[in-house]
Amino acid sequence: MRQQYEVFSDELRKLQGVVSVGASHQYPGSSHATGTATWEGAGPDDEISISGNWIYDRFAETLGIELVAGRHLDRNRRTDLEKAVVVNESAIRAIGWKAGDAIGKWISSGLDARKEMEIVGVIRDYHFESKHHPIAPLMFYLNETGARYVFVRIGGRSVSEMLGAVEDVWNRLSPNQPFVYSFLDEEFDRLYRKEERWAGMMNYATAIAITIACLGLFGLTSYTTAQRAKEIGIRKVLGSTATNILALISRDVITMIGVAFVVAVPFAWLGTRSWLESFAYRADPGLGSFVVAGAVTILIALSSVSYLVVKAAAADPVKSLRYE
Repeated sequence: MRQQYEVFSDELRKLQGVVSVGASHQYPGSSHATGTATWEGAGPDDEISISGNWIYDRFAETLGIELVAGRHLDRNRRTDLEKAVVVNESAIRAIGWKAGDAIGKWISSGLDARKEMEIVGVIRDYHFESKHHPIAPLMFYLNETGARYVFVRIGGRSVSEMLGAVEDVWNRLSPNQPFVYSFLDEEFDRLYRKEERWAGMMNYATAIAITIACLGLFGLTSYTTAQRAKEIGIRKVLGSTATNILALISRDVITMIGVAFVVAVPFAWLGTRSWLESFAYRADPGLGSFVVAGAVTILIALSSVSYLVVKAAAADPVKSLRYE
C-alpha cells in the first residue's frame, strides 16, 4: 500500500467528510527513536538528546499541531526532502534559542545520516509520549520510504459511515491486505490502562474495606448499647433526651474513627505522592482531599450505627431497669 499512497490519499481526500490526510513513521503515544544532536554555534561538547519522527505527508497539519515560527515541511519541495527539519519548542529551549531565531539555522542529529539539516519551522510542544514523561525535544524530517501509518481527520459525517467509505477505498486498492484502523484517543487511552486497572482494584478494595468496617462498627455498637442499656435507662429517667443519648454513644464511634484517621493519613499521603511522582505533570495531594475523606468516613460510620443508637435512645427505660 505504501507504493500506492499517492492514489490512496487522493481518493480519501475526495470523500465527503475527510478534512485532512497525512502519513508518518510514528504516531503520538508510540515509541519514538531517540538520539543526540548538535547545532549551529554549539561547542565541541555541546549536545542534546532528541527524539525524531519521519513524516511523509501533512502529518502535523492533519493532527492540528500548531506552528510557532516558520512553516511545516513540504514533500513537494526538493530542498525539504534533502535537508529540512522542523523542531518543537522543547528542542529550541534546550539549545537556548528563541523560536524566531532558529529559522534558517542548522541542526545535526544521529537519527538521520544527512548532516546540518536546516530548521524551517518550530512547532508548539505537544505530548507525543505518555504524560509519565515530560515533553522532550523532538524533530520532524521527511522520508519518502518511512511511512507506516496513514492519518485521516474526519468530520461532518457519522464515524461509521466514514469508516465504511475509507475501508471501501482501501479494499479497492489493496484487496489482499486487511483494513486495520484505530482512533488516536484510544491509542492515548492505552497508555493509561495500568492506572485504570489500578483505580478499579482500589475501588473494589475500598468498597470491601468499608463494608467490613461498617459491619464491625455495627456489631461493636450493638454490643455497647446492650452493655449500657441500664445506664441509658437511668440517664433517661434523670432527664437525658434521645439526642443526649445519641451523642453519648456516637462520641465513642467518632473517637475510634478519629484515631484511625490520624494513623491512616500519613500512609495515604505517602502512597498518593509516590504514585503521582510517576507522572511528569502532577498535582500534589492537598489537605482538603483528606479532610473531605475524613468527613465522608464519619458520615458513613454514623449511618451504619445510627439505627442501633436511635433504637437504644428511644427504648423504654422501665424495661431496662425492671430488675434493678
